[in-house]
Amino acid sequence: MFAIKAKITKCIDDKGYPTFVECEFIDSGGETQLFHEKDLILGVEMLDRNSSYPMDGYVLCEIVEGQPLSGRELVKVTTPLGIESTTGETIFEIFADQLIKLDDGVK
Repeated sequence: MFAIKAKITKCIDDKGYPTFVECEFIDSGGETQLFHEKDLILGVEMLDRNSSYPMDGYVLCEIVEGQPLSGRELVKVTTPLGIESTTGETIFEIFADQLIKLDDGVK
C-alpha cells in the first residue's frame, strides 16, 4: 500500500480515543486537500492539543492510474477505508514524489 506525504496541522478533538486531527497535502493542481481524521490513520500515535504542530503524517492511498516513479510524474490515487477530504473527495491527482510506500519503513 502507498500513502501521500502530508502535514498534520492541529488537533480537532482529543476528548476520546483516538484523537482526531487536521491533515493536509497539496495536489498536482496546487489545491490544498484537507482531512479531519483519526491520528492513527494519519501515521502517528497518541496526539493531543499539546503535541507540536505541524508534523509529518500521511494519508493512505491506492494507485488508480500511473506509475509511482520518482520525480514529477502524475499519479491518480484513491483513499481507502472511508477516508475522504473535508469536501468529500476520495480521488486525487498528485506527483509521484509525494508518495511513500508503507513497507519502506513507515509504520
